[in-house]
Amino acid sequence: MHVRREIIPVRTDEPKLAAALLREKPNGVVRIQFDINFDGSTGAVKVVSSTNRALNRATVDAVNAWKFEPVDEVLTVETEVAYKFD
Repeated sequence: MHVRREIIPVRTDEPKLAAALLREKPNGVVRIQFDINFDGSTGAVKVVSSTNRALNRATVDAVNAWKFEPVDEVLTVETEVAYKFD
């Protein structure tokens, strides 16, 4: 029996920042941990570390909407979302 553990993104939309925050052109890195559920949805999303707390909410909201190919067991992963405005 083949166990599907490969992480294949279907939708990983960029975080949507509020207009007021966008005007500030915030920079930072948010390290996030989340589960990929059997159906490819995400869950248990949490910030592990952040260099700019103002970016945390938008990052969590975005990751909550991400979708992956279905897997045969719940996978816990960590990733970084970097924000850089010039």
